[in-house]
Amino acid sequence: MNPSRFIFSNPFEFASEAGRLAMFAVNVQAVLTMRILGMAGMWNTAPGENSRMVSEKQKAFAESAGALTGALMSGAYPLAMMQSVMLPYESRVTANRKRLSRRGAKFFPH
Repeated sequence: MNPSRFIFSNPFEFASEAGRLAMFAVNVQAVLTMRILGMAGMWNTAPGENSRMVSEKQKAFAESAGALTGALMSGAYPLAMMQSVMLPYESRVTANRKRLSRRGAKFFPH
């Protein structure tokens, strides 16, 4: 058997990656909720939050594409490729969740 055909070498590795992806999904949902509430005036957001939301996606995509290209060129295993693609998104989403959650809700929106 060729080990490069398999993504996970053991069940613990699978569980670890599944946990990472689940946490990523939870953070994405939290960021989306806070940003939508911010657009509705129910969450304290910075004045440039909407433009930041668009520009950071472009930067994350470029970083992710570069990381994937590097992983492909080096002959990395599929798991390493997936991790290199997800890292720019994971780091931004986690930072956004922390930053936005510190700002807090507007309890009495105008």
